[in-house]
This record gives sequence, structure tokens and C-alpha cells, in this order.
Amino acid sequence: KYIMPRHTAKRGGIRTPTKLLSIGILAFLSYMLYSLNSLLSLHREVKSKAEGVQIGRGGQLRVATTRSDDVHVIFSTDCSPFQSWQSFALFHSAMVVKQPGDVTRIVSGCTDEEHSLMQKWHDDYISPMSPQFHVHFTPAYDHIEGEEGSYKFFNKPFGTLHFLNNAIGLTPTGEIKKPDTVFVLIDPDEFFLAPIRNDFSDQSSLVRTTSLKTPMPKYVTTGHPIAQQFGLGGSWTSYDLATITGDLDSPAKAWTNRDAAEKFAGGPPYLATGTDMLKITKKWSEFVRPTHKFKPGLLAEMYAWCIAAAHVRLPHILLDNLMVSNINVGKGEGWPLVDSIPAPSCALESSHSPVPTFLHLCQYNRVGDFAIHKR
Repeated sequence: KYIMPRHTAKRGGIRTPTKLLSIGILAFLSYMLYSLNSLLSLHREVKSKAEGVQIGRGGQLRVATTRSDDVHVIFSTDCSPFQSWQSFALFHSAMVVKQPGDVTRIVSGCTDEEHSLMQKWHDDYISPMSPQFHVHFTPAYDHIEGEEGSYKFFNKPFGTLHFLNNAIGLTPTGEIKKPDTVFVLIDPDEFFLAPIRNDFSDQSSLVRTTSLKTPMPKYVTTGHPIAQQFGLGGSWTSYDLATITGDLDSPAKAWTNRDAAEKFAGGPPYLATGTDMLKITKKWSEFVRPTHKFKPGLLAEMYAWCIAAAHVRLPHILLDNLMVSNINVGKGEGWPLVDSIPAPSCALESSHSPVPTFLHLCQYNRVGDFAIHKR
């Protein structure tokens, strides 16, 4: 009874799409309410019967057999129980949509005891969902140099670089061992509504409002990353880029404010080949601390990504449809896909309509007496 027909409600004078929020509330609550043991037991039984695939340790791997399936989703967390719950929900959503390829949680800052407990938790509750769900541990990087405080999002660039260098590995010449695999960097509070693949040939499933003169590629290829439109604008072009990059002639200085807004103002999910992900992440890690020092704030690491990508001359194709989050946003997210879903619809897969790839739970939203938020 909580799935409403398609209509638009008003809240505070702002038009508010309600259908996906209702679905999101039920989906998120279901993550929290399912018992771990019953969920995993049910998954093993249903998948085994439906697909004849052995699920669990030693089970049959779903190996990427096509270019579109050669993707590796990664996300960065700390070692807290809160982010373990988010990680469980994220992994579970990946299982439900049958996400191809690998999915890896990058965990930063565990003590030795926490490391052991986290590995056991992963082995007991995450690995049975899919043998392609992994965990990678890194040191903590969240300290602010010369200060007592911390900025937890330092873990994101440094943890990603640690993962690429150590879990994926480099050749003797310093190149990544999986140069053509598309790495998809997401946030731990982004849950799958649909699988993400390296295939953008279906124009009907795309929503795009920037860089329209740039042709849309069918695949992510080296030199051509893709990201979700985040509306960050181009304010970073006014930063002290020479100091941040350590280069008086940094290529980042050549991009205009308009260039920055149309080609770099993206956020997770970021999609790039292994070659490009390593290239950006090296500079992202190098620039994030001076960026935070110059402009402290929640989004410092995102601006540092923009500067890094601009410095290595890797403009992005920005898409709106990879995520929905802010119900009050005018444009820049995948709400047009939500509005096109026939109503009422309790099961998205039965509608055969394209949907946004991720539900990003970084906002606090309400539908009547029900609220949805990651905390």
C-alpha cells in the first residue's frame, strides 16, 4: 500500500517525485530488516535452483566474457560498524541486480584486531553472496598534516591508489596490470538499482545535459572517462593551482571555468579504464591534501579529483542517469527515467523501463510519515 501511482507531491513549494523514494524506502528498510543468515540461505537456495550455479566458497565464478562486463566496482570505507552496514547493503544490491565483474570494498584504518574481525565478517556474510565480492585493507590516511583533526575522505584517493598498486598490481614499468578493465569508483552509500556495464550504446537509457556537442561513446576507453554529473561547477579554476599541483605550468590552469563545469564537474560513479584510473588517482592522491588546505570542506576530495583529471588532460563525459539522490534538483540526475516508469510499479524489473543505476542515500527525504536516510 506504500507504492503510490505516479504523481508529483509538493513539499515546501518544491515538486517532489515520490515513486522512487517509496521504492527506495522499502528497499533500504528491507536491507536493515533481513536477518543475515536467512538472507544468505535464501539466496543460495534460490540461485542454485534458478540458475544451477553453486553459490558460496568454491562456487562457480561469473567471469567477464564480454567487453561490457569487464568492470570492477570499488568503494572506500573506514572500519566502523556504520560503514559495514552500508557495505552489506551495497553488496546485497549488487547481488540482486546481478552485477557483472568484481566488487571490492577498500577498508582503511583498521587495527590488527579490527582487521581480523572485519575479514571474518566478510568471509561469513559477504563472500557467500558472490565469490567476486572482495575486501582490501589499507592504512589510515585521514590525518591532517600539522593539525590534530582529521578528514576521513583522504582515505578515498589514498585507499584507491593502495588498491590499484597492491591488489591489481603494476608491471615492472609501472603500468597497471589490467589496463583495459573499467574501474567504477562509487561511494559506500550508493546502492544498485541496475547493473553497471561498460556499454552506453542504448541512447534511450541515457540522460545527458552537458557537453552535448561531444559524441557519446559506446564504451569507456582509455582517454575517455565517464562520470555522474554532480554540478560542482568550475570554482576550482580560481584555486592556487600552481601550489596545489606543484607545477607553475600545470595543464589544469589551461581549462576555463566553463570547461571545468562541462567536462570535470562529476562525481561517483567515476568510470575509467585501469590506465586512466591509475593516472588520475596518482595525481588525486598528490593534490588532495593541498586542495583541502587551500579550501577545507566536505567536497575537497572531489575538487581534487577534478584538478587531477584536468592536470592529466582527461576530460569526462558527464551523464545524469547514473544516480538519483536529491529530489529537489532541477536537472543533473536521473529523475527523467524515474518519471517515465509506468505506474504503479512495485517491481522495477517487470516494467522493462530503464532506471538510474544507483540510489545515492546522501540526502534526507520523506514520503508522508516515512523517511529514508543512511543514518
